[in-house]
Amino acid sequence: MQYGPDDISDDEDIVELIEVFSRRPRIFRDRPNHFEKWVEDEFFDRFRMSKATVWGILQQIERQISSPTNRNNAVPTDIKLLLTLRYYATGSVARVVSDFCGVDRSTGCRIIHQVSHEIAKLRPRSYGVWKRRFPILVKGINMKLEFVEAIIVATSVLHNIAMHNDEPQPETDDEVDRLIEEHNVDQSHEGMENRNSSTVQQQYISYFENLI
Repeated sequence: MQYGPDDISDDEDIVELIEVFSRRPRIFRDRPNHFEKWVEDEFFDRFRMSKATVWGILQQIERQISSPTNRNNAVPTDIKLLLTLRYYATGSVARVVSDFCGVDRSTGCRIIHQVSHEIAKLRPRSYGVWKRRFPILVKGINMKLEFVEAIIVATSVLHNIAMHNDEPQPETDDEVDRLIEEHNVDQSHEGMENRNSSTVQQQYISYFENLI
């Protein structure tokens, strides 16, 4: 539609003109199929679990995390789960893992929250040392404090599912090993009076470790 000076006769025309030129087209990002993109070893390196185990988890929570409609390019359930696993496995900020799975940051944060809560509802078989499988536990969970507990419980559940399925322990780099060692030392000196976010996260982690 073309507009000229004579077409703008009143305030309504001005409002319409502003709406026409300010409206931006929606951009839908490409979402890779990570199950097809990576061979088994590559998949395991990126998500810390095998394809079969991830599919098994998805079958248990798919209904709960599915979008009510496919309109507006709704995020599929497998992408939601893989995005969350990638966040657990890397300790990266939400924007990075969201880009990895083809969604925007705010959507990624909501997905991590949603999926973590549904995983946390799965009954864990036992508790073990799972920091090397999900380095986010020592790198720090950069989410609001109210989301932290669900994320920690979710990673413990996933770790025990992996143990039940005889998944190998992922390799870790020197930084993660150093952070784990520092965390173990810090625990022996840390008092309960320090209530900052990082300390509360570590108290949650220590609680689940003590259930072994």
